[in-house]
Amino acid sequence: MNMLKLSVLSISLATVTSGAAVSPALGLIAKYFSNEAEIMIKLIITIPSIMIIFTSFIFAKLSKIINAKYIAMIGFCLFLVGGVFPYFLNNIYLILISRAILGIGAGFLTPLSVSLIGILFEKHEQVKLMSLSGMCNQLGAVITVSISGFLASLSWQFSFLIYFFVIFIFLLNITYLPKVMLSNTHKELDKRNLKIIYPFYISLFLTQVLFFNFTNNFSIIYEKEKLINPSFIGILMGSSGICGAFVSFKFSKLFSIVKEKIRYIGALGFLIAFLLFSIRFSENYYVFNLNLMLIIGIIACFFNGSAVGILMPFAFSQISIKSKKSALSTNMAIASACVFSGQFCSPFIDEIFMRLFNLHHPRDAFLIAALIALCLFIYNFRVKIKLNSK
Repeated sequence: MNMLKLSVLSISLATVTSGAAVSPALGLIAKYFSNEAEIMIKLIITIPSIMIIFTSFIFAKLSKIINAKYIAMIGFCLFLVGGVFPYFLNNIYLILISRAILGIGAGFLTPLSVSLIGILFEKHEQVKLMSLSGMCNQLGAVITVSISGFLASLSWQFSFLIYFFVIFIFLLNITYLPKVMLSNTHKELDKRNLKIIYPFYISLFLTQVLFFNFTNNFSIIYEKEKLINPSFIGILMGSSGICGAFVSFKFSKLFSIVKEKIRYIGALGFLIAFLLFSIRFSENYYVFNLNLMLIIGIIACFFNGSAVGILMPFAFSQISIKSKKSALSTNMAIASACVFSGQFCSPFIDEIFMRLFNLHHPRDAFLIAALIALCLFIYNFRVKIKLNSK
């Protein structure tokens, strides 16, 4: 693999960690800010997403006047400042402002990473590179979440130091990323092209609603139930990412075998994962001295990671292949907006359903996710799309 491909793929390592990297610390942060509503704690993970949505559309305009290298420099600088600064803070509102700055930086980087694949490489390479990009996403999550979990065991504030890793990606891209323009035209949104790819936007939105249901709730629930030492929560969440990274790496081969059925498999993986997560017992049971709830949680993590490892590269590769090059940066900006609106909406969807059905058990949030996964599964069956593999 040449250094250009490596630098483009490395951007994916940063984008996935914008919100999720400090998720293992949520349980400890919730303890520290015990007087704050739980939704405020979850916003630490999701508020970057709403900023990414707005910035993604700025990116579509900016890409017409500034080359990719300068956009990357702006994005990385904002990402680093917003990511690390909460280490120095102990006010929840200042932390949320800092997380918003992080989100602005990620808003430039997320569509950039996938747009560059569509611009710099031929269509026959794009499915493979999208699967590798998905693998980088998952590996980024594994590494940062695991290290963040260890840092959180020292202090919840230490978990924010994980964002220093972006310095290495910044230096790599400064050295090897070309000063290429992502778009030289000022063409209006291609509505005909949009009609072809909108099902993938919906899939991205629902995939991220489900993934962030796991990200937002897992640490808090497992901390409350005392199922595992807080320092190991990050490792357990990282195991989901390891599985997702492996599946993403094998995605192009899987896609060539099962074709359109791959989207059903991904949705089914989510459904199984959240049905397992939603299981609860009135008393503790043990298998080989391990809590049965913990064993079920580990199995569910693998299904959850596999689902993400399938559905994300599937949607992005199809959007990239089906988009006209003149519309690619705009289409990817919309895709990024769908991804991060799903992340931002996830805790609010939980809250709405909890209130609507008068649900009180913490694991009912996973039951809500199982219902959404079922909707995604049915949606994939109902919507007919013509797939492209090359």
